[in-house]
Amino acid sequence: ETSKYLLHVLNTQYQFAEHLKAFRKYLLLGQGDFINHLMDIIQTELAKPATSCYVHNMTAILESAVKTTNAQYDEEDVLNRLDVQLLDASPGDTGWDVFSLQYRVDGPISTIFTQDTMLRYLQVFNFLWRGKRIEFILSGMWRNQMAYCRQLNNIPEFHSTLHQCQLLTGALVHFISQLQYYIMFECLECSWAELLIRIKSAVDLDEVITAHSEFLDVIVTRCLLDPHSQPLLTQLRTLFDLIVDFQSKQESMFISFLAEAEKRKEYAIIKEQRSTGGLWAESEEGSTRELQRKAEFKRSVVNMFHSQFTVLEHSYNDTLKSFLERVEGHIEENLQFLARRLDFNRFYRGTETASFVM
Repeated sequence: ETSKYLLHVLNTQYQFAEHLKAFRKYLLLGQGDFINHLMDIIQTELAKPATSCYVHNMTAILESAVKTTNAQYDEEDVLNRLDVQLLDASPGDTGWDVFSLQYRVDGPISTIFTQDTMLRYLQVFNFLWRGKRIEFILSGMWRNQMAYCRQLNNIPEFHSTLHQCQLLTGALVHFISQLQYYIMFECLECSWAELLIRIKSAVDLDEVITAHSEFLDVIVTRCLLDPHSQPLLTQLRTLFDLIVDFQSKQESMFISFLAEAEKRKEYAIIKEQRSTGGLWAESEEGSTRELQRKAEFKRSVVNMFHSQFTVLEHSYNDTLKSFLERVEGHIEENLQFLARRLDFNRFYRGTETASFVM
């Protein structure tokens, strides 16, 4: 009877259901518009070294994200509990590595949201945030490819390099989209729906605590955060790191080709000036020098990026192949289905060395 009364008090006086929804929205990334906008406006700050990131700056950005999305319509008590937390930094960490959202709980609701429970929510949030960041990176990379495709269209050497990037990006987008579908729907949404059913039918507080704890257990296991899945999680993080490295290399490639485009534009202006002055547009010496410069650019820049992207592609394929082999043998059945969706045509496991460029 006491447990029933406590559950009634938590639901009526302390808005347990509202706080539970807040955890789903903010720590489990259920409020999509808020999460996307937050990542969009905070990315510059998180790109800084972790030692240069400050809570008050992050908090101001968080408040801005709340005010410009549907999160603003949540209860004031809920929004007041939402805050930024910066984890302990290691040498070389950036803001991405230490940023986290937290939801402060106190009073009777901490009976359900215990310290151990909050640590598990933090663990899951960091995993989800990292995956969302990778999705955000690939979206930006694809936009840049489309923009620079038009801007650098007059450089023939650019087309083959861009094509190589587009093939690899397409494969990475497929991987991340399938992984995100698995996480957001099969891990979170299905478990959340089951949790709501169990809470609705619960007759006392003990049943709610048990249902909530088992809900977190399922999420932790399906998100590869349990001890049994540590080798898989390590490989997944390696895949994420390869994507971040790919983004850096692609940005460097665009910078190099933009510089080359400026040099070719300058040479075209010189030709136009010579022609206007009544001279041949190209002198033999100038033409020879320009041809040598283009040949050097192709040898030292174009071939270098082609080699870097090829190495990165093989690293990705090898890591993913090993990841798929481990996933297929996992005890979680939903993870086995993920492996089949990621490699539905056995491209990665059908050959010794898979390659996107045929």
